[in-house]
Amino acid sequence: MTHVQSIERLDVRSACPTITYGVSATVDGQHPGRRALIVEFSGQYRDGPLGNMDAHFIRGVIELVSEMWQHSSLVIDLSGLNYQRGDMIDFCLVSPRDKPVAVVVGPGCDHSLGRIWFGDVDGQCESANDGVFHSLAAALNHLSGSEACRPRTRGH
Repeated sequence: MTHVQSIERLDVRSACPTITYGVSATVDGQHPGRRALIVEFSGQYRDGPLGNMDAHFIRGVIELVSEMWQHSSLVIDLSGLNYQRGDMIDFCLVSPRDKPVAVVVGPGCDHSLGRIWFGDVDGQCESANDGVFHSLAAALNHLSGSEACRPRTRGH
């Protein structure tokens, strides 16, 4: 007798139902090659093993859109994300194409991410040296500057 396997349909949205994302890009008529890709995440980053799945989802989206749309820099906008704990998130906040990257944080994640990146912080974790900002405008301004920040890497 032959063993018949069943097929289960998998869906990324049902695996990570608490996080949504959007993608946009800057438009610069004078310098069309200097386009910043903006990937925005919002919702609730879950704790424990489910948070690991959320981190893989975030990283996968960043890698996918970085491959699809040409850009000279990357903004990862977490200003609408609620995040409390989980180390895996740090592995996904990097540029997959070695492009300059900035991260935008908001009230739902800045303190918790600041603990991971900078140790104990009291309040805000904005640091231009590390490419972390509290507004999209500040992040874009930093990336368009002549000093061009380096790609963010783990341990930054």
